[in-house]
Amino acid sequence: MRIRKISFYILGFYIAVTACGYSGIANAQQLTPQQQQLLVLEQARATAQAALNNQQSIVNRNNASVASAQQALNNANNNLLSAQQGVTNAAASVTQAQNALAAAQASGTATPAQIASLQAAVTSAQNSLALQQTALANATAALPPLQTNLTTAQGQLVTSNAALIAAQAAATSAAQAINNFRSAVIQANLQAGNTAQQATLNANNLINSVRRNVATAANIAARQGRNAAYGGQIRAAGGAGCATGTLGGMLCNIMATSTGGVGIITGFAYIAGLLCGLLGILKLRQHVESPNQVEIWDPLKRFVAGGAFFSLPYVTDVLRVTIEGTGGGVDSTNTGFNGASSGVGLDAMIVALMSNIGVPSVWIISWFGWIAGLIFVFIGISRLMQTEQQGPKGPTGIGTIVTFLIAGCLFSLDSIISFLNGSVFNSNQIATNGMLQYTNGLAGAADHVHAVISAVIMFSIILGWLSVVRGLFIVRGVSEGNSQASMMAGITHLIGGILAVNLGSVVMAVQNTLNITNYGIVFAGAP
Repeated sequence: MRIRKISFYILGFYIAVTACGYSGIANAQQLTPQQQQLLVLEQARATAQAALNNQQSIVNRNNASVASAQQALNNANNNLLSAQQGVTNAAASVTQAQNALAAAQASGTATPAQIASLQAAVTSAQNSLALQQTALANATAALPPLQTNLTTAQGQLVTSNAALIAAQAAATSAAQAINNFRSAVIQANLQAGNTAQQATLNANNLINSVRRNVATAANIAARQGRNAAYGGQIRAAGGAGCATGTLGGMLCNIMATSTGGVGIITGFAYIAGLLCGLLGILKLRQHVESPNQVEIWDPLKRFVAGGAFFSLPYVTDVLRVTIEGTGGGVDSTNTGFNGASSGVGLDAMIVALMSNIGVPSVWIISWFGWIAGLIFVFIGISRLMQTEQQGPKGPTGIGTIVTFLIAGCLFSLDSIISFLNGSVFNSNQIATNGMLQYTNGLAGAADHVHAVISAVIMFSIILGWLSVVRGLFIVRGVSEGNSQASMMAGITHLIGGILAVNLGSVVMAVQNTLNITNYGIVFAGAP
């Protein structure tokens, strides 16, 4: 009897558990596909909101960093003003002590002890002045690092603000997508005569469209934020060279607004990758049907080229690292303008011109090198599908190989300049800060002459960069079999270009050879 009761209990428990399980399954199955998709969109909105909150906290931290850096800079400025006042007071004390000593000595009535006491006072005042001058030098030296910290913090704030705008746009798009989806579902349910299958199909299409719109809006907002941050960084780094309404400002604007050029080339590469994949599949089918007419290498080459096109950013980075390695660019310790010019004379106009376009011109040449390098990589990958009968332009021809190498050099122009400079001058410094050693009779015109010298050197640097780029193009033309190009011309452009880039070191070498350094121009940092 007891066993029978236990059996009934077990059976009842099993039925209850089974009923609960079926109930849970039924509840889960009650969710329609539209409700499930709505749940997915709600999760996407929650993710976007979490990203927005996280980015807002980053912006808050960057605001705090900027405020802290600004406060540190203000404190340093206050210390500098205090040190300057201390130097002024100490100098006045020295003057007062010296006057008292001179008066005592002139009176003839002062005792030796009084004279000694006044001399001690003069010495003490001079020591105090030296201490105050040391404090002033320390306060002056503390300003540049703090200014650099403030600039860095401000740049990080600009970048984080751009990312915050992108996150806000993504969160808004996700919320709007849910509203649009709900409105569309209600409208679809109100339409009469539609079958359940057609309604489900329309809802799925709408959901996919909403997802694409959300992703597109987020990508557009993120790209606009990156472009704005990139343009702001260029103009901030260019300083006076990127001033609005100047030639340098125009060059900076070209770089700041041309970020889409790389994306366009990459987009063409993706399209070319799709075409290569399609052609590879067709060639593979032809090989299976006619192995004697179509070799297996034909589809394989197209698959490899398609994969390289899809991986264009990675390929470009590999080429850059292959040429550049871990080396850096030139050392700018002794670069910059020496002296200053004023007025509206020809020297002032030359200095103003080169001060404005110097740095932006070098940047625009590097930007051109990067775009040209991408195009060369595109050309090199497309040649992987050629036949060996193409000669230098074939898949393993010297022209194709050199095209990839020249692309890597164009990606690493700064490092190429450094390598060439080290080969010729055994140094990675570009000397532009020149000073005349014989200035008798120049009076106050020395600063004008120094400024014009620096302007001429900067113009030579721009010509040198152009010559190096031209030399790389000529070397590639030689590898392509161009009869109008010669290796000697390419090497001449490369060597002449690096001599023009480091013209200050060339001038120093000539002066040292002729032993006229006492009457020539000395460039700081020249070997």
